[in-house]
Amino acid sequence: MSRFSKRKKGLEILSNIEKRPDHYKIIHYSCESFCSNGFSPKIISIAIMDLGSRQINNFSINYYAELHNATKEELIEKYSEFEKELLSDFFKYVSNNLEYYWIHWNMDDSSYGFEALYNRYRVLGNEPTRISTEKIINLNFLIEEIYGYNYVADPRMKNLKELNQIHSRSFKSGSEEAELFEKNEFSQISMSTQSKVSLFSKFIDYMTDDRLKTQIPCTRFYGSWFVSVFYLFQEKPAFITLGWLVNIIIGAVLGSLFSKFF
Repeated sequence: MSRFSKRKKGLEILSNIEKRPDHYKIIHYSCESFCSNGFSPKIISIAIMDLGSRQINNFSINYYAELHNATKEELIEKYSEFEKELLSDFFKYVSNNLEYYWIHWNMDDSSYGFEALYNRYRVLGNEPTRISTEKIINLNFLIEEIYGYNYVADPRMKNLKELNQIHSRSFKSGSEEAELFEKNEFSQISMSTQSKVSLFSKFIDYMTDDRLKTQIPCTRFYGSWFVSVFYLFQEKPAFITLGWLVNIIIGAVLGSLFSKFF
C-alpha cells in the first residue's frame, strides 16, 4: 500500500472516531512478565474506557481479592481463583459490547493481546467471547499510517507521551509493571493500566485536533517534501478554496493574454 493510501485510510478511520466516539472503547491490560515461567502470563488488570463518556471500567486482581476480604498472602495463594473471576466478568462485559470498536496499543499477538487473553481464560477452564478482528483498531498502527513509520522512537508509547508533554504520575512502563508484579504491588499496576487508556484518549484528542507532535514534520507525511506539500494542500478545506481561486485568477490572466496576442 502506498504512503498516500495509508494516510488516507488512517485519516478516514480517525474521522469516523471523531464523528461517533460513542461507538468506541479503549482497552489496555497488564500482566506478569512474558518470560517469567514459560506459561501463559497471569492477568493483573484490564482497563476499558468508553470513548464517548470517558468512563473507565477496571477489572483488577486486587479488587477481586478485596471483594473476598483476602489478605495479600491469600491473594497470592488463590491468585488463579481471583483471576478467573476477573476474566469471567471481563468477558461478560465483552459479550454485552460486541457492537463497539475496540482501540488498543499493540494487543495483536498471542504473547500480548486479545489472543493472549483468550488463551489465558481457556487455561483457567472457560471459553472466551471473541471480538471480531474487523472491530479492532491498533492505535500505534493508526498513528503510523497517518504520520509515518518513524513517527517516534521506541518505546513509542512513552516517547510520544513525553514529546507531547502529557503527564501521568501513575504511568509505568511494561518492565516497571513486571517488577511491581514480583513485589506484589498490584494496586500500582492497576492504576498504571487505567492511566494508559486515559493516555490513549488524549492521543486521539490531539490527533483529531491536528496537534499531536511527532518526530516527522508535516512536510514529510507523504515522504518527499514536494509530494507532502502537494497532498497536504488538498487536505485542508481552506487551501482547497484558495487553490480554486488561484486557478480562476490564473485562468483569467492567461485568457486575457491569449486574447491580446492571438
